[in-house]
Amino acid sequence: MNDAQTMQIIEGMVMGQAKAQEEQLDQQLKQMEEMTEDDFDSLREKRRLALIKQHEQKQVWKNMGHGEVTELRDQPDFFKAMNGKSENVIVLFYTDTNDYGKLFDKVFRELAPQHMETRFCKIDAEKAPYLCKSLMLVLMPTVLFVNKGKVTKKIEGLDELGGDRFSVDWFEWYAGQFKALKCSKPKPESPFVDGHEKFVNMDRQEKTGGIKGSAYHDDGEFSDEDW
Repeated sequence: MNDAQTMQIIEGMVMGQAKAQEEQLDQQLKQMEEMTEDDFDSLREKRRLALIKQHEQKQVWKNMGHGEVTELRDQPDFFKAMNGKSENVIVLFYTDTNDYGKLFDKVFRELAPQHMETRFCKIDAEKAPYLCKSLMLVLMPTVLFVNKGKVTKKIEGLDELGGDRFSVDWFEWYAGQFKALKCSKPKPESPFVDGHEKFVNMDRQEKTGGIKGSAYHDDGEFSDEDW
């Protein structure tokens, strides 16, 4: 098959798609033209009820601490957040001796108001040593993505995100891939904020914040029965 034949086939496919879209649009316009005043009233009522439902859901989420970053005081607080009514949870484990936790805190505070469907939390790892041991936390900071009570992803340190130059958009998209929040945005062209294109390595041993641990397996369920 030569180039001319290939182009002819491509043009035919494009024209076929355009025609199908045009026919679909014509059908939609025809349906609108045939709608009565009662039909429009029905649509408006459905839209009104949908908006009321959305508003009520946002109020429920807000009452559960969504829309902001919640500081979890201790281990019981953690389990309440994980086993509560919040379907999506993103939690940061940090230590005061590790400044990179502040980077995640800043990202959380920007995303929390935009994603009311997700609860954003943080907890001082030094105040929950048994919890850190149970979850086998090795590096600080560590972020857990949780969906319906199950860990879908664990991010230790910053290497996986490209270092300390990852963008908010990249973290948002990444969290969406593990069902920790709803993100319909396309994958960013780069993980990094504008002006930064190189991977930034951190010394893992110097940034642990004193938390030790071993291998961790994702997709675990939270339970406070043993505590």
